[in-house]
Amino acid sequence: MNNRLYQRMEHFLVMRMPRQRVTGIWRLIFRLPILAYRLGFGWMLGSSILLLETAGRVSGKKRYTAIGYGYDAETDTYYIHSGWGRRTDWFRNLARMEGCQMRVGNRRYTCAWRVVPPEEAIAMTRLHFHSNPYAAEMWAYLLGRKLDVNSEADMQLLAAEYPMVALEPLNSARAPAGGWGCGRSSLSGHPR
Repeated sequence: MNNRLYQRMEHFLVMRMPRQRVTGIWRLIFRLPILAYRLGFGWMLGSSILLLETAGRVSGKKRYTAIGYGYDAETDTYYIHSGWGRRTDWFRNLARMEGCQMRVGNRRYTCAWRVVPPEEAIAMTRLHFHSNPYAAEMWAYLLGRKLDVNSEADMQLLAAEYPMVALEPLNSARAPAGGWGCGRSSLSGHPR
């Protein structure tokens, strides 16, 4: 999927969704990329959306989350933001796991994960804002307040309220940079 098209669609949806837990039709909409991955169409989404696999913290069952990402080619690290803060199910599931699985396009990875320190999260978020003209407006909507991307205090608040997670593939040959523009060497899409 074209990165700009994805960004426009994401903006359209985020600016209309409830700020709280997603239910009903919104849940269905946000689960469509999971279905696409399961049907073998991950190659269409891999430049913008990865599929994260965790284990339910109570049930132990496999849980899947489709989520936009950034990629740093220098460190072979994928970055994802917790869009509903620390109460996001996938974030809470990860907290009980040592590692996880993810799919990016047609590639599957076993990953180590870590919560990104605020300084690194702010730097990666600023790269995201640079590559996506809608990103700051979407985060302001989720925060429920105006967001000044040049304000250190606002960026610290965003990093504190919405933690960022780094996924580091353990079984990967380094790939070209991609995702939401988080690559120190490139702002292009990830290979499919």
